[in-house]
Amino acid sequence: MGEGWISLHRKIRRSPEWYAEPLTKAQAWIDLLLMANHTQKMFYIRGNAVHVQRGQIARSERSISENWGWSRNKTRRFLKSLKAKQQIDHRKSKLINIITIINYDKYQQNETTDDTTERPQKDLNN
Repeated sequence: MGEGWISLHRKIRRSPEWYAEPLTKAQAWIDLLLMANHTQKMFYIRGNAVHVQRGQIARSERSISENWGWSRNKTRRFLKSLKAKQQIDHRKSKLINIITIINYDKYQQNETTDDTTERPQKDLNN
């Protein structure tokens, strides 16, 4: 298996193929990474200010379940397993669920982990 990482644009979630079928657990994990805010945001729910930090997701379990094509129980179990593995922190309130991706910055570095962008690509036709 290859090493390193790739960039994946968030707009892939707008593709009809992304949610065409129920997601696998691996796809659900990637979807959480794509849903996470890359900057701090604030919005209102029923007149209450909700502050969401970088690496956090503010969504209801219902909306996540619907997107993934899963039951709410399956979504809850999956989020609970990610929390047990210390991949996320999950806080619920009457207004919204806040999911925090632990080590989000590790997944979203702004630089490559090797020097591929600094050295020219070899011409594969030669």
